[in-house]
Parts: sequence; structure tokens; C-alpha cells
Amino acid sequence: MERGFLDRVLKFMGIEQEEEPAAAAEPAPVSDEIAIRRRGRLVSLPGAGAQQMNVVVAEPTSFDEVEALAEELKRRRPVLITLERAQGDVARRIIDFMSGAAFALDGHLQKVGDWIFLFTPSNVTIDWLPGEETDRPPFTSL
Repeated sequence: MERGFLDRVLKFMGIEQEEEPAAAAEPAPVSDEIAIRRRGRLVSLPGAGAQQMNVVVAEPTSFDEVEALAEELKRRRPVLITLERAQGDVARRIIDFMSGAAFALDGHLQKVGDWIFLFTPSNVTIDWLPGEETDRPPFTSL
């Protein structure tokens, strides 16, 4: 079965649910924890502890939207940004601003794919799974 974008991101972060055989599969319960925001989503991730991890998924197209994303990073929430629809110079400004915010907060930045970047606060580290592009530099040019 082909994996969706969110499934690949969850696998990348090490939070992957095991798939059951098709005959025994039950419909997944609908979660009230996913809140749609202005061109972004807040996705709750099941945690091993009592606290729940939330990831903000956004697709900004203008620089005006980046301040709200930096605020989410300040709230210690990882931010996954897709810049496929942003123009080149706007995308560069967004990356520069978010990189500065992550640096100021002792956070981390990782280019996950073409035009997809993951910014995490200091309490979240980014690790590649064994066999997953471990030789990739932490950041390459747009």
C-alpha cells in the first residue's frame, strides 16, 4: 500500500504504527485532535509518555505567514514546512527566518525532501533511521 505524506513524516520521526493484515484491519477512529489552521495543520502524535507531541504542518506562500510558524516553534512544537507553492525568493526568506528562530531557540533544522523542511525545538532531535539517507547533509541549498 502506498504511504501518504503524513505517514512518511511520522515514519521519519520514528512514530510509525504497525499495519494489520487487511482481513483483520478495523477502521481507524477519527481523532478530534487534528485542528485545521490557516494553511496549516496541527497534528497530534501519540507519545510514549503522558505528554502528547504536536507537529505543525504548514504550506506558507507568503512571508506574512512565517511569524505564526515561529511562534509555534517557540511553543516547543516541531514545524514541518512545504515550500512547493512559494516563489523562490519568498521561500528563501521563509527558510532564513525560521532558521534564525530555530537557532535562537537552540532548535534544529533538517531538509526532509525537495522543498520540505523540518524545524524542531531543543526538546526534539532529528535522527535518520538506519538505511535512510544517513549521508545526507543537514541542510542543502534550495
